[in-house]
Amino acid sequence: MSIRVSPLSEPTTFNLVEATIDDIDLAFEFGALTAKELVQLYLNRIEAYDDSDPAINSIINLNPHALETAKKVDRQRFAGKDLGTLAGIPVILKDNYDASDVQTTAGAIALEDFIPEEDAFQVAQLRDEGAIILAKANLSEFAFSFETTSSLGGTTLNPYDPERNAGGSSGGTGAAIAANFGTIGTGTDTGGSIRIPSTFNSLVGIRPTIGLTSRSGIIPLALTQDVGGPITRTVTDGALTLDALAGFDPEDPITASSIGQIPESYTNFLDSDALDGARIGVVRELFGSDDDPRTAATNAVVDNAIAEIEALGATAIDVEIPNLDEILEFPSLSTLEFKRDLNNYLAERDAPIADLEALIESGEYLEDFENAYIARNEIDLSDPETAAEYQEILTERPALTQSSLLEVLDGQNLDALIYPTAESPPNLFDESTGAGSANRLSPFSGFPAISVPAGFTEDGLPVGIEFLGRAFSEPTLIGLTYSFEQGTQFRMPPESTPSLEGESFEYLTQVAVYGDPENNEIAPELVADFDGNKDLIFAGAGDDLIDTSQALTGENRLYGGAGDDELIVGLGDRAFGDTGDDLLDASVGRGQNRLYGGAGNDDFFLGSGDRAWGGQGDDRFFAISGGDNHLSGGMGADQFWIANAQLPEAVNTITDFEIGEDVIGIGGFDLSFAALSLTQQNDNTLISTVTQDLAVLVGIQAETLGESDFVLV
Repeated sequence: MSIRVSPLSEPTTFNLVEATIDDIDLAFEFGALTAKELVQLYLNRIEAYDDSDPAINSIINLNPHALETAKKVDRQRFAGKDLGTLAGIPVILKDNYDASDVQTTAGAIALEDFIPEEDAFQVAQLRDEGAIILAKANLSEFAFSFETTSSLGGTTLNPYDPERNAGGSSGGTGAAIAANFGTIGTGTDTGGSIRIPSTFNSLVGIRPTIGLTSRSGIIPLALTQDVGGPITRTVTDGALTLDALAGFDPEDPITASSIGQIPESYTNFLDSDALDGARIGVVRELFGSDDDPRTAATNAVVDNAIAEIEALGATAIDVEIPNLDEILEFPSLSTLEFKRDLNNYLAERDAPIADLEALIESGEYLEDFENAYIARNEIDLSDPETAAEYQEILTERPALTQSSLLEVLDGQNLDALIYPTAESPPNLFDESTGAGSANRLSPFSGFPAISVPAGFTEDGLPVGIEFLGRAFSEPTLIGLTYSFEQGTQFRMPPESTPSLEGESFEYLTQVAVYGDPENNEIAPELVADFDGNKDLIFAGAGDDLIDTSQALTGENRLYGGAGDDELIVGLGDRAFGDTGDDLLDASVGRGQNRLYGGAGNDDFFLGSGDRAWGGQGDDRFFAISGGDNHLSGGMGADQFWIANAQLPEAVNTITDFEIGEDVIGIGGFDLSFAALSLTQQNDNTLISTVTQDLAVLVGIQAETLGESDFVLV
């Protein structure tokens, strides 16, 4: 005969390609995957597809500490520590985010070896949630354009068609997340740089309300318009990422506007029925011409998406935005503000270059941008004429844009406005980008916008649709885009970066394990298809050893058999003795275990935060070092050992203590009964030594206890 394992659930399939945070967390929970293994799988993909054919070229620098950080997360997870919502999740940062353990370059050779002393605020937030900074992504140098080319990183290719543009300026992040080189990513958006790469790579890109996320520690392009946000494959992952990124940062005063505006979690608004009954305004003026084959292809996809929105229960209404032509004639501030904001950033850091002029003098930049750098370096915001132009933009542009958008949103009781994220699909490198001007509404107003996959053209190129709402309406937009995503499931991974060996596997989330008549050893490392997480284990007729102490998340049920069994538990387990003299041991576990005696004379070993109940026999309880355990005697004459050469760290609680039947044991300290202090606390008795409290006896009067109730050795 042999140990038998029977599935209690259908096998769960994990596939790294398109794996979400929830997929990964489930695999972590059942010990099917570790953070270290996950990081290595992504590194394998980067080596296979970013460095080699098709050579997407999306990554500038790998974090040399990523694997070690992952191992640390694994150790913390096994130790039962409370981890953040992104624990073990690999993140790809756009390479204008400061990170204290990997270079921050903005794509320029002049900053090739620059490692900031501190993380950007958003990066620190990600680390606080347990995320692993896996790599830095290529970008349009200093975030200048809608194509991702830099002097340090070269040109990033689109994984859906490597002969086409991945978008910009966050195209490295977009291509990397689309090709499944990491779980989630970050980008920055001054005029479309999160949303354009998202539409070109069939991704979800969230440009938050100005002030929702901090810009401190991010190399700026134009702070009046700059904002950082998530680039992910799903709306759910975008919401989880935004949870980590959003928040008040004293170093970025504009984030004070977010106080009171951030919900407990954006995931609370993931409603698959959010479009049912919604009113959506369609801005046809932001569609391209049907006379152009490229824009016509996008229009066809977006028109189909609008039909899907209506099929999901929404009312789609064609609307016109007042003053739209005038709004779109305003310039972006990326020209006027770049020199000032970059110089301020560099002045606060020990960077290889001191300012924009030093960058130009170094010659270590993208040659195609030389004239743009020189022109920006000549701008002087203190010049009266330039200052007047600048102030006019600062005051008139947001006021006009906001009032015009609100006139439509409020006047027609709309939940959001929609339009193509970009006028055209991803362009060939010898074509114009075809981004259009719709991307300007969000930065000019400061209102949030989310680009979500809308489908593909007939020749397989991704198209996105953008949802725009009122200030701090991210919860509404997340609900609407989630409803659209779940109702359509348009995203598909690129064919150029298929799954590698070892990326897909099955695992069982719950099994029943049965011992046989022999003396068995049952442990996850010894029995196939048994991981010791949420499983049922039954000892056989022999003297069996069942050990789940090394399982990751525990929550098992262990049942003794007819023999004298040893049940060793880990975290949140339940162990039940049977007819034999059993050992129920939580001393090496991580707490929250429950031990129940059976018919025999059982021994209980407690760790910290465990509970034990005696059975019918004369049982012994050992609560030695951890403390904060709850012990309850059973029907027999029980012994409660609360110290044995080591005092507990915290007070234990003993219930169902029978005077004259049960005894308290203290060993290894050469104490006498007179050395103990018995203090009445309401209806309970506190037992202490001179130096430390040991245990509380519930429902026992101190005066009724005597020397015969203790064993002191």
